[in-house]
Amino acid sequence: MEYIKKSKKTNKKNKKDNINQENQIKDNIQNDKVKYFLMIPLEKEDFIKTFNEMIQKLENEKPKEFDKNLLMKPQKLHLTLAVLDINEDKEKTEQIKSIINDLIPKIKEIINNEFIFNFDKYDCFDSIKKAKVIFAKMLEDENHYKLKKITNLIIKGLIKGNILLKDNLKNLKIFEEYSDGELIYTVKFHATLLNLKYLNRALQEENKNLEKKEFDASDIMECIKNIQFPECQMDKINLCAMREDQTNGKYEVLHSFNLL
Repeated sequence: MEYIKKSKKTNKKNKKDNINQENQIKDNIQNDKVKYFLMIPLEKEDFIKTFNEMIQKLENEKPKEFDKNLLMKPQKLHLTLAVLDINEDKEKTEQIKSIINDLIPKIKEIINNEFIFNFDKYDCFDSIKKAKVIFAKMLEDENHYKLKKITNLIIKGLIKGNILLKDNLKNLKIFEEYSDGELIYTVKFHATLLNLKYLNRALQEENKNLEKKEFDASDIMECIKNIQFPECQMDKINLCAMREDQTNGKYEVLHSFNLL
């Protein structure tokens, strides 16, 4: 696995510039946007068991480019529905809750008392040779179509409520398509299994002056290709902050929308 060594500047002027830059970064962090996201938690025992079997296989076979720090924490496994790049504040959170709660009757009508979905193989962001994320793909069946309808409803509601801005949708990997003349907002449903940002975070915590921009996922994908994740039930959608809840190691849940 190849890493890029971050450059170090040693003269006094550059040291002063670095201190000023660090202070500016701290100020930016305090005022930065916290990404919220909507997801289906994947916390059933059989799903976690299969994930741990995948980890065991990777650790035993050690495919090229595999590093244990790439792995998602089991307690954080989820199917991502949409990312919301917004300023964190209670008023905005309450507005999102209100918009989605108003849509719950329509969502329940679509799922019709039960919603079981399955996974089909694996894929990568951005490409297999220059990967940043490896994820389990949702099987494109009737329930995939239903979830597209549900997500489209929610995204349209959030756009109408000025939570999501049309100009920023592509940055959030929300895309437009037309079906029978109707505008539909779509996302790539994915359950992240390995993510490069976890590895880079571990390197920073170890004070290593290294980072990795991408990795070749070919051997990892070959290693796990026959591992089949079990079917899952969608009984709720969680609105989460993209940070860890220190009490349980999961993503911080701001609100759960119960569907059954």
